Amino acid sequence: MTSNESTVTVTRPIVLGEVLFDCFENRQRVLGGAPFNVAWNLQGLGESPLFLSAIGDDDLGQSVLQTMKNWDMDSTGLQVVSDRPTGTVQVSVDNGQPSYQIVEHQAYDFLDQARLLKDARLADQPTDSMLYCGTLALRGAANRQSIQALIAQWTGPRFVDLNLRPPHFDPAWLPALLDNATWVKLNDEELAKLTGKTIQDPDSIVQAVAIMRSRYGQANYLVTCGSRGAHALMGDNRFFQPAVAPDQLMDTVGAGDAFTAATMAGLINDIPIDRTLAAASRLASRVCTLKGATTMDRTLYHGLFTA
Repeated sequence: MTSNESTVTVTRPIVLGEVLFDCFENRQRVLGGAPFNVAWNLQGLGESPLFLSAIGDDDLGQSVLQTMKNWDMDSTGLQVVSDRPTGTVQVSVDNGQPSYQIVEHQAYDFLDQARLLKDARLADQPTDSMLYCGTLALRGAANRQSIQALIAQWTGPRFVDLNLRPPHFDPAWLPALLDNATWVKLNDEELAKLTGKTIQDPDSIVQAVAIMRSRYGQANYLVTCGSRGAHALMGDNRFFQPAVAPDQLMDTVGAGDAFTAATMAGLINDIPIDRTLAAASRLASRVCTLKGATTMDRTLYHGLFTA
């Protein structure tokens, strides 16, 4: 499939959010952004996602397009903002500990609302595709308005990936973002911060999710706890998936995004949640053997749901 040949189907995931480069002091640049990583992994899983974001009219933007083409990703939902740069994050390392400066006023902060709705096929017809929403792209007022307009018209399932990155997140956004969401994913530290609960065991996770539901609606929740596994709460039903230890740990960059992508793939294909979580844990473990969040080695995705 080429970037101009695909169309949205009732099962095709749509991924909305930032694409950016991590820029290191040694001038190394690594392409990423949580939504981009999710879309990349969905492509590897054979789900042909439509990625909605924006790049600048610059060399980095061209690099994004070429990389997507090389992975057979559909780039028709990628807007070009001529007067803004492609997104970057400045990464510095001190005594082995990285720190991040997420640069503001980047291309992905300036999505055109009419184009966004058109690309999501909402201007003319509803869709039953699963919509993934990240949170960093909400930091600008104009973008929030555009994304909230999309959410307001959305009739299919919606997967919200909460990433609390001060100062680029405000809890005041949550009512509109989580209203009628199907799934909400966050980690245990984020759940503790949003609810004021100490997360120390499965019961405390259940109690904290109950607080979230009382505030923002009855979504299903996916709570990741790093090496301590992940919990899925679907109505009154609870599921736990132990973490899968990587064969050889390289780094954990992108592991959570891989977990998200495999979970979405399982949900889209009506795979039972226990098998879905097991596959998601396997993919997250495999990504931990990589340097960085993504690879063009398609064998990474083999046998995830059949093991």
